[in-house]
Amino acid sequence: MGQAVANIQDFEHEIVGYPLRPGRDVWEDYLSDLRHRLTADKGVFLVAEANREIVGVLAGYAHKAGDCLVASEFDRSAYISDLFVQSERRRQGIGTALMREFERTMLAKGLHWMTVCIKSKNKTARQAYKNYGFEDYEVILTKRLL
Repeated sequence: MGQAVANIQDFEHEIVGYPLRPGRDVWEDYLSDLRHRLTADKGVFLVAEANREIVGVLAGYAHKAGDCLVASEFDRSAYISDLFVQSERRRQGIGTALMREFERTMLAKGLHWMTVCIKSKNKTARQAYKNYGFEDYEVILTKRLL
């Protein structure tokens, strides 16, 4: 899993261009935080295998945004923290299968909304989530202070 986290981080760094730390420098801290969230927040860690090899993973948990402006049912969602499918295995339904299982599991835990946060320049991920049925809800803009 550590290598998958490092790969995601490095891939996102390449496409967004923002000052993200290298994957090799963040994976241990990130996994420690993720383990805590999965344990504390009704989390799940799903693995897709082919020929005894891990080809995809999804980590997610119950997330409370703390937004007092929305209904409590909407404020608490099944949050996809990480979804990674090996590049040579993409477009084979692996990510969709992982999301379906996550959705089924989190619905059984009483959640009714699913959320994910993606880097705005990751157009492939954005389209994949939209194809699955996700809609834009909120956009966060950033500007470097000079």
